[in-house]
Amino acid sequence: MIFQARRIDEYRNVLITMAFSLIGGAIALGLVVADSGHNHPTRLYVANIIGTLTYIGAMSCFAHLYRPEMKRDVQYGMIAIWFVGCFIFVEGKSFYMWNQAVRIGLLVYTTQFVFSSRDQVAPGLRWLAIFILLVSAVGMAPQLVALHHLPVGAVVQLADPSSEGAMSQAVLWALSPSIVYAFVTSVIFTRISERLRESANLDMLTGAHSRRYLIEKGARILSESEATLPDSAASLLLIDLDHFKSINDTWGHLTGDAVLKHCVQCIREVVRTTDNIVGRYGGEEFCVVLPNTPLNGASRVAERIRNHLAITPYQVGAESITTTISIGVVHQEAGGTLDSMLAVADRRLYRAKETGRNTVVDSDGLLGPGGTIPV
Repeated sequence: MIFQARRIDEYRNVLITMAFSLIGGAIALGLVVADSGHNHPTRLYVANIIGTLTYIGAMSCFAHLYRPEMKRDVQYGMIAIWFVGCFIFVEGKSFYMWNQAVRIGLLVYTTQFVFSSRDQVAPGLRWLAIFILLVSAVGMAPQLVALHHLPVGAVVQLADPSSEGAMSQAVLWALSPSIVYAFVTSVIFTRISERLRESANLDMLTGAHSRRYLIEKGARILSESEATLPDSAASLLLIDLDHFKSINDTWGHLTGDAVLKHCVQCIREVVRTTDNIVGRYGGEEFCVVLPNTPLNGASRVAERIRNHLAITPYQVGAESITTTISIGVVHQEAGGTLDSMLAVADRRLYRAKETGRNTVVDSDGLLGPGGTIPV
C-alpha cells in the first residue's frame, strides 16, 4: 500500500484529541486538588465532568485507530447520552454514580482495544497499559458500590481529596488516560514508521516494488537459494512493454502512466504468491523474481503473463489500448549473482525484441504466440 497523506491527517486528529483530553485531565485533577478540605460541590461536579470527557477522548482515540468504521455520529451520540445522563442524575449521589459507571465502562472498552491490538508496539507498554486500565476499573468499582450505599450527604465527603479514597480516584483519573495516550502515541508512530518503510520499498507511480528493494531482496533470495542448489534455485523474468513510446506519443504521458499501472496489475494477477517480487526495473521495464522455481515453471509463468496482458487491453473511455510485452527468462545457476542473471535476462529480452516482440525467450529457445510452452 502506498503511503497516503490522508492517514497522516487521521493520526494528526488523534493526536489533537489526545492533547485536549490530557489538558482536560490535568484540569480535572487540579480542581480536585484545589478543592482539598473545602468540599466545594461545583468544583467536584466540574472535575467529574471533565474527568469523564478525558476518558471519552481516550476511547475516541482507539476508535480512530482500530474501529475506523465507527462514524463520528456514533461517538457524538455516546457523548450526548452521557451528557443527558448528567442532567437526569443531577442529584449529588446519582451524579457521581453515573460518571463513575461511565468511566468504568470506558476503561473496560478501551482495555479490549489494547488487548486485541496487533500493532508491533513494545510488549511491555501493552501489558502495562492493560494492567493500569484493569487496576483503575477494579479500583473504581468499590467506590461505585460505596456510593450506592451512602446517603446523599456523605457523597461530598467521599469526594473530599483529603480522604485516601478520593485521592486514589484522582490519581486514577490522571494515570489511566495518560498510559492510554502513551500506548496510542506508540501505535501511531509505529504505524507511520511501517508505512514510510513500505513507501520506500515501492515505486510511487505503479505500486510495484522499487528498484532498490528489488536489488536488495532479490540478492538475498539468491543468496539463500545458493546453499541448496539446484533444488531451490530461483528464476528471474525481465519484462519490457512493446512500443511504449508510441503509446506516450499517441495518448499522452498520463495515459502512458496508467498503462504502466495496468501492466503491473496484470502481472500481479498472474504472479499471486507473496514470496515473489514484482519490481519496476526502470522506465517501462519490470522484473519478477520467482524463488524456488525451475526454468520450465518460470517460462510458463512468463507465457501466462504475456498472454494475459495481450488479451486484457487498457480501457480509455470507449476506446481500448492493447499492450504487448517481451520477456527474457533466466534460471539461477551455481555462482550466479543477481547482476549476472539480469545481464542474461536482458540479452534474451533483446532477442525477443529482435524476433518480433510479444514473445518470451528462455534458455531453451523461443516461445510466444502459439509457442511450445502451454499457458
